[in-house]
Amino acid sequence: MYTIKNKIFPVLIAGILSGGILSIVFINPYDGRILVSEAILQLSGSSGAFPLTPAFKDLISFTIRMIPDYMFELYIGIELYRHFCTASVYVFSRTPNRSRWYIREVIEVAVAVFGYQIIKMFAAMSVTFLHYKIEPDHFGFFLLVFHIIVYSLWVFTVSLLINLISIKYGSNNAFIWIVGIQIFMTALLELVQIFESNLTLTKIFLNVNPIAHLVVGWHTGTIKELKNSLEVAYITLDFKVTLVTMLAISIFSVIVGMHLVSQHEFLILNANEEGD
Repeated sequence: MYTIKNKIFPVLIAGILSGGILSIVFINPYDGRILVSEAILQLSGSSGAFPLTPAFKDLISFTIRMIPDYMFELYIGIELYRHFCTASVYVFSRTPNRSRWYIREVIEVAVAVFGYQIIKMFAAMSVTFLHYKIEPDHFGFFLLVFHIIVYSLWVFTVSLLINLISIKYGSNNAFIWIVGIQIFMTALLELVQIFESNLTLTKIFLNVNPIAHLVVGWHTGTIKELKNSLEVAYITLDFKVTLVTMLAISIFSVIVGMHLVSQHEFLILNANEEGD
């Protein structure tokens, strides 16, 4: 079995490189000083003190920010699929309890993804510290933790989906499909400009698009400083709703994956395909 220990080095390297690149490219204070909260906002789409807008150019910039996570999704998704292929030959023939095997794999994926996000953000803050003066603020730590949790849940979900599609359809293009869907959902955010005059419709539209929940600057809260700093006139996402939404999507993906792994006969499918 591919253990967590084997993932430490690639996760560490991926996190350091991703965080360093994101810091150099996207964290840009005006006067050489930046608040922790502002740095977190810039890593999720904001530009300086200005939040991400649903304009096409800003959405392209957001997609570029997501590339390191896309690449990590590819690594984790493929690794999990390889483990399933190996288990189909050496494990499933000896044990009827595929669910236990799957849960262990899911836990390892979750630990790897969470570790990657922590390392990525630590690296981003460290590289920023080398270039600028970082100033802590009241809710900077809150936004940092929120960013790590939400992005971890999303990358975890997407990594599982890459694996599940690969298992179900035996396709090497699952990563392209999933990234394409994420880019498509990002492009759909441009439609927010159409609903701008209707706050209720805008909120519904954003809440059903998981990518919108990754934009930290589109959230609002009850803390006065937080509310004043983050609230956008035509966009209001709730921190609690985002956490529940991402958690629900993750749990749903795990349940679907467990069912698929329990029912799917990899060896039989391959034999039939070869016979055809």
